[in-house]
Amino acid sequence: MTSIPLPLYVAFFFFLGGALILNLFHRYQNKQRALPAREQYLDAHRLDEPVCHVCGSLRLAERGLTHGEDERRIFSCLDCKAMLFQDRRAATGDEDSA
Repeated sequence: MTSIPLPLYVAFFFFLGGALILNLFHRYQNKQRALPAREQYLDAHRLDEPVCHVCGSLRLAERGLTHGEDERRIFSCLDCKAMLFQDRRAATGDEDSA
């Protein structure tokens, strides 16, 4: 039997699992950042209005890239969960101009 204590095994697998989860999250973020802009999406699929090119659904979900208030928005289909395109939200006038 080896002389490596059990807590070292636990710590090793904890950090290995954490690195795996972070890697998967990073790959998902890169996939979202690589989505085409709204105009490019519409041109590529010859559409007049945003609909899902996979299933044809009009039901789209919008969320921020990094958080709910992010100006970069990711649009995906509510029915088939396909990520479709990204768009930038117009800047709001909530800031004080003084």
